[in-house]
Amino acid sequence: MRPLYTCLMPILAPVLLFQGRRLKKCMPRLPEANGPRSGKLGTGTTLKLLIIGDSAAAGVGVATQQEALSGQLSAQLSRTFMVDWHLLAKSGVDVGGCIAYHQKQPCDKYDVILVSIGVNDVIGRAPGVTWQHRLKQLITLLTQQYQPQHIVFTNVPPMEQFRALVHPMRWYLGAKALHFNQILKHTVAQETQCSLLTIDGNISCDDMASDGFHPGAKIYQQWAKQASDHITHLIKDNADKTA
Repeated sequence: MRPLYTCLMPILAPVLLFQGRRLKKCMPRLPEANGPRSGKLGTGTTLKLLIIGDSAAAGVGVATQQEALSGQLSAQLSRTFMVDWHLLAKSGVDVGGCIAYHQKQPCDKYDVILVSIGVNDVIGRAPGVTWQHRLKQLITLLTQQYQPQHIVFTNVPPMEQFRALVHPMRWYLGAKALHFNQILKHTVAQETQCSLLTIDGNISCDDMASDGFHPGAKIYQQWAKQASDHITHLIKDNADKTA
């Protein structure tokens, strides 16, 4: 059965088009966070980490990478591992753009890849079946290019909570994000090296960046904490299985 948001699209299209143009014109364009995009810190077993994806992965919404996902996550993981981390992310990319970007990168080897993707796919016009197809393409590319033990996908955020959006666009994108998350969950479950990270906790729309669209420092901190716990569990569980 078709999701309700797709059924209502013909009716909502004129309003969504108007709201989309207005949002693009009025929403401030925040830069990617400044600072190093790779580093090493911590002691213990080496963990080679790659963070990829869209503007959230790139740290849009905070001033520095230290406040963003890359800095917060590497600091959290450094309590357990010697983290060799790298950030390869770009504002505005959807999953297709992410594939094109990484096809141009040199081959390397990472233990864990953390992926932030989906918001731009929800905003775009591609249907769910295209989203699923491209997710599978991305997983294949990352596996071949970077040989990871684990690929961790972060859920598409609840876009119905984005302060920058107004109804009916807020409802429409929230419903589409929920549908795309269902597809993401199903796709990830079919891949043995992939897992899904859902951000839980007391995070509200007031914790977003000044544009009402990107994460703020508190959200990045919560995201990094839960990603660190998730990755640590994956590594330890893998070590127990091979012991």
